[in-house]
Parts: sequence; C-alpha cells; structure tokens
Amino acid sequence: MHVLLLSNDLMTASQIEGAVRSAGGGVSVATTVGKSLDEAENPIDVVILDLSTTGDVAATVSLFREHSSPPRIIAFGPHVHAGKLAAAKEAGCDAVYTRGQFLPQVAAALGLVS
Repeated sequence: MHVLLLSNDLMTASQIEGAVRSAGGGVSVATTVGKSLDEAENPIDVVILDLSTTGDVAATVSLFREHSSPPRIIAFGPHVHAGKLAAAKEAGCDAVYTRGQFLPQVAAALGLVS
C-alpha cells in the first residue's frame, strides 16, 4: 500500500511515516496537491489530508476523485476546527478524524493492522 500524506507539519509527518512504514506500507509526503501529483512515483492507494495544511478541501478531494482509480481519502484535523472536519465529510472523504483520534491509530485506520 502506498500512502500520500499532504501535510507541512514535520512532527506529524514523521509520526505517520513511522506508523505506515512499520506496518509495511510506503509513504510520500507533500505540502501541496499539485506537487504531490507531479512527483508521485507509485500509484496512490490512500491520501491522508492534514486539514491544518489543506486549503480548499472540496477542491483537493475532487482532484483525487478524478483519477481512473481514485484513492481512499482520509482527513484529520484539530478537534477545535469543527467546520473543517465537517467540510471534509461533506467533500466526500472516506473517513474524517480528529488529530487525537487519528494519530494514535494510523496503521489501524489505514487497514494495515487488524
């Protein structure tokens, strides 16, 4: 499984990369959607959107949904950003978590562990 993480938070990116790699997955990290699509070396199975980084969630989700085999899209953000979390659900993300829900269980949320 190859995961694309859109985030500019180095600590969060490191934590997610470690969890995915230790469960046998691969990770690419990008700070912008355009750059991530241009530089993707592997087919993307899952996109993780850090809502603290992502601007227009609906446009971002739409870009990934246009692919012939669209990836699963998971979004996460601070619990105090209820509007962004709701916007991610409305935009069609497959799963939306608060940061506190997602970070402790990254591999499980991705289906990498049972």
